Amino acid sequence: MQDWIIQFFDVHVSRLGTHSSKWDRPNQDKVLPFSVADMDFYSPPAVINSLSNNIRHGVFGYHYVPEDYFKSIIEWFSRRHNYNILREWLVCASGVDVSISTIIKSITSQGDEIIIQEPVYNMFASCIESSGRTAMINNLIYRDNKYYIDFEELEIMAARESCKAMLFCSPHNPIGRVWSEDEISQLGNICARHGVIVISDESHCDIIWGGNKHIPFSKPTGNIQCSSVVCFSPSKSFNISGIKQGVMIISNAHFREKIKDSLKNDFANDISIFAISSLIAAYNDSEWWLEGVKDYIYRNYKLFRKYIFRYLPKCKVVELQGTYLVWVDISKTGFNSNQILELLSNKVGIIVNSGSIYGKSGEGFIRVNLACKYSMLKEAIRRLKYMD
Repeated sequence: MQDWIIQFFDVHVSRLGTHSSKWDRPNQDKVLPFSVADMDFYSPPAVINSLSNNIRHGVFGYHYVPEDYFKSIIEWFSRRHNYNILREWLVCASGVDVSISTIIKSITSQGDEIIIQEPVYNMFASCIESSGRTAMINNLIYRDNKYYIDFEELEIMAARESCKAMLFCSPHNPIGRVWSEDEISQLGNICARHGVIVISDESHCDIIWGGNKHIPFSKPTGNIQCSSVVCFSPSKSFNISGIKQGVMIISNAHFREKIKDSLKNDFANDISIFAISSLIAAYNDSEWWLEGVKDYIYRNYKLFRKYIFRYLPKCKVVELQGTYLVWVDISKTGFNSNQILELLSNKVGIIVNSGSIYGKSGEGFIRVNLACKYSMLKEAIRRLKYMD
């Protein structure tokens, strides 16, 4: 790793007193949080400078979304993912979660069934249920410390007359899995064959490790592209989650107009001037920062994996292919997820996420956010070593 990366991301950033969902909690001065999915680093300098220019201007009136915003997205996806997106396919919203909720309400009806693959981002199930739809669980197969899609069960579920959509997570949160082109093609063909629309949450699409490669779900042409919607934002990759924004790639004109109408009716089609500025600065001028932060976080992952292997042999770190969220199998420890959470919080002073919040198949696991300073991770490991 280059020296500048260590020097740049080792800089101390106190988030106490900033209304941080991760840091501003009771007794936070005594515990180390590895929970909420954001980073503990300064955002890219270009993003900070762009937002500072907005602030210095001093006028925060109504605005429109400029074409430079969409141009930045198109060029980013072409450069990073070899995906040529047409301008008319892009639709803005005030967040990725908002986008998913709007899509569900736009292209499905109350009582419809929607497939999800647990363990998965907990918003999926709550979003489906709150809109009067029913979640069908196509549990991922956990075998030899890796996850796989149960295509046989997926085919059966997709064939149901009441099944109208599927929420797909790529890369997958919380298990850190990057789906291969073959897996995406097989899943897409099953859903297209049965008229099931795939809503693909690709919030972590630029945090990919090793030789893995992210394949945007709608990149394959034909039926897969026409029967899918991709949702993303620069928030996770560039540590700007507090600046709400989401973008959808919708090649199907019929779906696109229905979704745009729903966004407008729900007043969810507007994004702030800060969202516009931050995306343009991130995609145009911050690629070097992204590569640096990835190297830094991967060093954290290697340290964490080495420690778990050496000192906690009953725990297993699931291979991290994408995201900065590590999924740890604690099923052989004799504790369930919530018991481990309580032990770590009260006895060790470490906060992580319980796997059980991501579905029943997440029981026996915890999720650990490694987008933190190396020294903070080392301190957590020191505490774990001296745990009675």
